[in-house]
Amino acid sequence: METLRSNETDPSGRAVFEVTRYVIGLFIYPVVCVVGVLMNCICFVVFRNRRMKSTPVNTLLCGLVISDNLKLSNDFLYFIAVYAIAANQVAGERVMAKLYPFSHYFNNMTTPNRSDSTSRRCDSSDAHRAGKPTDKVICDHDSRVLF
Repeated sequence: METLRSNETDPSGRAVFEVTRYVIGLFIYPVVCVVGVLMNCICFVVFRNRRMKSTPVNTLLCGLVISDNLKLSNDFLYFIAVYAIAANQVAGERVMAKLYPFSHYFNNMTTPNRSDSTSRRCDSSDAHRAGKPTDKVICDHDSRVLF
């Protein structure tokens, strides 16, 4: 807590930034990333199941699962960099300086792809339903959703 109190003498907020980086980077990111990757792997197995059939929605969801796993793996690299900073300040800063541009570029390349594919799917799904205003989402006996 002494670090947070020193913020009164540190107008730039560096102390608060350091504490926030350690809490988020060392505790929250690893838990979210590991749990997220495991859950995405389970989702991938379910969507690729023979009984789920290869519908366009399931194919889209599999693509989103893969993209999300890439994003979570990239976020896990932030944990490694913060852990390196906690272990050895000088070496950790070097790791962060080398790793951060790569991670930032990778994040900027994967995030728009996920959102673009999701919005395209929603647009085409809405357009499909807009042509038939009387159709509603119904479930048949096989528990498949039909549009």
